[in-house]
Amino acid sequence: MAKVLFHRNNELVELITGDRLLSIDDIKSSLISFGCMRGTCGMCTINVFEGDENLSEMGERECNTLKKFGHCLKRTRLACQCSIKGDIVIEKL
Repeated sequence: MAKVLFHRNNELVELITGDRLLSIDDIKSSLISFGCMRGTCGMCTINVFEGDENLSEMGERECNTLKKFGHCLKRTRLACQCSIKGDIVIEKL
């Protein structure tokens, strides 16, 4: 199991290692809003405060979508596109 801590409200959720971050919505509704689930709408953009090395590598689609919406920070990700490998601290943008 991997722990996901939401920075702003200290909400803690556990996910199975290898699950997509968007699986959080299956556990607790509305922690991360989402739309397309394909990495193109940008609704599930998150900021990773700690543990970015515990997420899967960013793919081309995710990178292009983040650039399109002006999110060029290294620690900005799309929850629908990354899988968890260990503990992280995030916040929904």
